[in-house]
Amino acid sequence: MSISNVGSRRRLRREIATGLLMAAVGLCMASLVPAAVTLATPFGDGMVLQRDQAVPVWGWAEPRQTVTVELAGRTQSVQADASGRWRVMLPAIHAGGPYELTVRGPQEIRIQDVLVGEVWVCSGQSNMAMTLSAVDDAAQEAAAANYPGMRTLRMPVRGSDLLQERLDQRPAWQACAPHSAGGFSAVAYFFGRELHQKLDVPIGLIVVATGATPIELWVPREGLALTPELAKDNDSRGLGTFFNGSVGPVVGYGIRGMIWYQGESNRGDSSQAYFAFHKALIRGWRQVWDQGEFPFYYVQISALDSWRPNWQIPEIWEGQTMVLQLPNTGMAVIHDLCKDLKDIHPTNKAGVGRRLALWALAKTYGRQDLPYSGPIYRSHEIEGRRVRIRFDYAFGGLRSRDGKPLDWFTIAGPDGEFVPAQARVDGDSVVVWSEQVEQPKAARFAWDETAQPNLVNGAGLPAGPFRTNRPW
Repeated sequence: MSISNVGSRRRLRREIATGLLMAAVGLCMASLVPAAVTLATPFGDGMVLQRDQAVPVWGWAEPRQTVTVELAGRTQSVQADASGRWRVMLPAIHAGGPYELTVRGPQEIRIQDVLVGEVWVCSGQSNMAMTLSAVDDAAQEAAAANYPGMRTLRMPVRGSDLLQERLDQRPAWQACAPHSAGGFSAVAYFFGRELHQKLDVPIGLIVVATGATPIELWVPREGLALTPELAKDNDSRGLGTFFNGSVGPVVGYGIRGMIWYQGESNRGDSSQAYFAFHKALIRGWRQVWDQGEFPFYYVQISALDSWRPNWQIPEIWEGQTMVLQLPNTGMAVIHDLCKDLKDIHPTNKAGVGRRLALWALAKTYGRQDLPYSGPIYRSHEIEGRRVRIRFDYAFGGLRSRDGKPLDWFTIAGPDGEFVPAQARVDGDSVVVWSEQVEQPKAARFAWDETAQPNLVNGAGLPAGPFRTNRPW
């Protein structure tokens, strides 16, 4: 071996040794640098925060690291816990902006263009996920959608057996403009636009929705514990997986309430089963959010000519109506908005969003003298050969939408066989009878998945389906 080769090898060894030493030093130095402070998923440029209530802000840092949060002249400091998680509650802020949210730890984060207004979570399956680009008059609606104060955060949807607190990739808040509105959830867009125009404050819409998901996938475990009829079983149904994976990262963000559009994927469930899961969903979301009994407004699914008798859509309607027993809930009836009974995705989402907004404006924001619901069955009385049916929400009285005789009423005698019935408005009630039935025992209204009845109140809002002979 030549001397030159030996020298070359020695130089190579020295270079390798030096490189390894530098790498080791680098690792040691890196271990001395505190972990960067990070914010939870919903916090980002262009976000909307809930007005007039304490503002939660949270994230992660080095364990025991001090983190300082500043927004609109309000400052709070907190020490991260042993796992590195930190959380502050800033004092309430009135509607306004734009502001800058600053978070300081070892590094500094600046979140720009922050607005403060009204924030709603919008969830469910495909009819909530359906975008503005797919609805009636989509091009015209998008062209006019210039609302920089209305913004959406669309969460990626994924399932998980465990509750997820953060996502690998942070979704971005998006302002409503003609070039972006087509990607907004259509129901959320029309709901938010109505609030934005009527309240004149910024609107934030957090959308967590995807198609073909039964309600149980959105029910958190906490909801089962609060619903005795579900608490002991139902593990066999992948319960809460979409709540865990998709809703988990935004749980605790300051909101006003929630809108919900789902039910088609539970076709075949009994009304009691669907009601139980719906109760568990509402109770569970309220429990984990820890903001009290926040408003929960939802859509009763539309009429549908499915040609599948096992779909039992009237049972779902009944289960959805029963949800009104829970506090601070409201239901938008929409069977009159469906033009094609073979389309499971009605394209008149403007009407759907507006009817949800009516509930919010009247019940959440206190707008007086605003009709917000169609007639809902309250009680009935047998009067000889007739059944008298009374309704809640008969704003301005009861009437026929098209001026024709009231339709889709049926009546049954002791044999339980329902036959078509005549019906007329009598004051604040509807009287139902049939010449075929001498001793009526029960009545039904719109108890058919294709029903689009003409009974409305004075505001033109449609009556919801019902039966007086529930089997329990």
